[in-house]
Amino acid sequence: MDFTLPPEHEAVRTTVRDYTKQKVEPSIEEFESRATFPHALIETAAEMGLLGIIIPDKYGGAGLDTLALVLAVEEISKVSPALALIICANNSLAGAPIIAHGNDAQKEKYLTGLARGDIYGCYAMTEPNAGSDVASLRAKATLEGDTWVLSGTKTLITNGSIADVVIGIFRTSIHPHKGLSAFIIDTATEGFAVTRVENKMGLSASPTAEIYFDGCRIPRENLLGSIGDGFRIAMQTMNSGRVYIAAQALGIAEGALNLALGYAGTRKTFGKIIAEHQVIQHSLADMATEIELARSIIYRTCFLKDSGAPYVKLASMSKLFATEMACRTVDRALQIFGGVGYIRGNRIERLYRDVRALPIYEGTSEIQKNIIANAILNNKFS
Repeated sequence: MDFTLPPEHEAVRTTVRDYTKQKVEPSIEEFESRATFPHALIETAAEMGLLGIIIPDKYGGAGLDTLALVLAVEEISKVSPALALIICANNSLAGAPIIAHGNDAQKEKYLTGLARGDIYGCYAMTEPNAGSDVASLRAKATLEGDTWVLSGTKTLITNGSIADVVIGIFRTSIHPHKGLSAFIIDTATEGFAVTRVENKMGLSASPTAEIYFDGCRIPRENLLGSIGDGFRIAMQTMNSGRVYIAAQALGIAEGALNLALGYAGTRKTFGKIIAEHQVIQHSLADMATEIELARSIIYRTCFLKDSGAPYVKLASMSKLFATEMACRTVDRALQIFGGVGYIRGNRIERLYRDVRALPIYEGTSEIQKNIIANAILNNKFS
């Protein structure tokens, strides 16, 4: 069994690592502290092809696989989980559903813009009274002639306030699952409105918004897939997205460990640097061990997904373990920093706020346990 990254994937890692060090690290705190969208960094990311890593090259994307996007998200998340989230959403939440379910005209119209950064995308499923329980979605789509009329509220939408195109899940009949359909929505359409941009605990440079559809009329051809495909598209999008959230968690944990190692190697107490204290060494050892375990399961999930094998159970395991691990790792790292780590302006303090969202979005830890338990109880071991 070969655990060495193929040359093309090693090239992705090296390129993104250089971009993060040269472009992201020197400027990201300005965007984070002001909670503003990092347009300059996103423009550079687009030039590098990061906004379309998994989009086929015929549409201007890089045409790479799951592992390539995972590696990019991992590297960027070491410094800015918010920037990684923006890039990830453009690829996996907006681009991937169109790649998998769009017709030729839809792919031609939207994928090229997403890949080049000419337009930004988002995914609108969650509602005020429905998140993990997708079958309870209430926002409606009604067909009137050759026009779909959309009505309802979507909340907690990553990139919602800056998106040009939305992949939205709406109810088209009363059936809990088969009554959902997916649509591609241009945000310039009359009846679409951003009603609130959230003031979040962390991930400040990544905007999260509430959006409202007030009789928003879109062409009939903007249906994604077929009527009734919405639940299946939503599940596929979330299953795939969980791998990238796990990668985000892995990057955060690695970033926190690197910060802790640097501080422990210089800070002195009781006449010696704190890295010489066994209690600090044990904490660092625990962090490093859990990071390696997370990396193994995430990369294996990528292998399964990219080879066309069943991967849903492993995706949930990756998301569950990596996000919970990242929370523990950042907490341990902040403890090593002591009081100075609690002060705004210290990157470990920001990572501490950023990481807390990860066990929640793309399906909570509790939902991941439900999925895993269902898989193993039904002897679905792949």
